[in-house]
Amino acid sequence: MMYSKQKESIHYPPSSDHSRISLAIIDGDMFVRQTLTKIFAQTADIQVALTLENAEKAVHFIQHYPVDVALMEIRLPGISGIQATSIIRDHFPQVRVLIMTSFASRNSIDTAMAAGATGYLLKNTRTSQLIAAIRAVAQDLPVFSPDLLGQILPNRHHIMRTANELAITQKELMVLHHLNQGLRNADIADKIYVSVSSVKTYIHCLLRKLGVDSRLKLVARARELGLLEDYSSLETGCRL
Repeated sequence: MMYSKQKESIHYPPSSDHSRISLAIIDGDMFVRQTLTKIFAQTADIQVALTLENAEKAVHFIQHYPVDVALMEIRLPGISGIQATSIIRDHFPQVRVLIMTSFASRNSIDTAMAAGATGYLLKNTRTSQLIAAIRAVAQDLPVFSPDLLGQILPNRHHIMRTANELAITQKELMVLHHLNQGLRNADIADKIYVSVSSVKTYIHCLLRKLGVDSRLKLVARARELGLLEDYSSLETGCRL
């Protein structure tokens, strides 16, 4: 999909009606923003609070006008939607991010979920599925396009159960995966959009949770537990 060169951002004061889901739409294509706004104008329980064409504006406006859900494209002018997702989730954890994009690669899904996205949809998603996805994400329920389930479902129930038992977080699982690849702390930090000090903290927590005292033993223990079989997601996603 080609992105329009026209720019537009609108903002409404936050609604006092807490029964409605406040939504930010972040997409570089003005036609997409306008189409989605028209769709949600006919949806009683969803209110479009922001429509923005780039991630920098999204982070700025969400800082001042928090929303319930940010509907985010990955490819955006300036910083990517995945980088914006990580910033939003780190600084405004009450805001859920739902990715909606044309990119269906395993790497894109993995990176978006590691950044903190609650769901991942393709742009061919039907209107009814999109509305259902936003309602689910607003309740912190993971959602994925049906076309993607084959990429993310294998072994996820085992990993979810084991991770929950050990209180291992999503980003800690991603750190485990990158340790398994032999990456340095600085490289891991770049991969999951956090600081090097945060990576060190994640590793320290993982050493404690898995009861080992070195990175090598940590990876070996994670393999024994089956935590490295399929790291892409930790929670049971909703089928749309």
